[in-house]
Amino acid sequence: MNRLSTIFVYACLGVLASGCGGDDEGDDEGGGGPNFYCRVDDDMGAIIGCNEHEIPGAARDDAEEACTTSGGTVVDACPSAGRIGSCSLSNGALVMNYYEAIGDAETAEEVCTGSGGDWSPS
Repeated sequence: MNRLSTIFVYACLGVLASGCGGDDEGDDEGGGGPNFYCRVDDDMGAIIGCNEHEIPGAARDDAEEACTTSGGTVVDACPSAGRIGSCSLSNGALVMNYYEAIGDAETAEEVCTGSGGDWSPS
């Protein structure tokens, strides 16, 4: 459960940095899908989570700092291999992907729905 908590805390920081995916005046990037990805691995290097965000250009530096400070790595995309499910939060502005190394899908689903998210099994 500790690893799930780490992913959720990072995700919350990322949503705060992005303004929760809302439209900001002067935002030079239109919405339409994720444009920022943060991967979290366990101590053995296996992926446990990868978050997809819609991040306005002005908030990207803050999101990168939140990702790396939380032990994550900024990546080009979240992999589909090994994914056990996904949790959509903030009207889809944040998607938290969970992977086999995190444990069972039932626990991940409980964390997701308990946080107000919409769970989608893979």
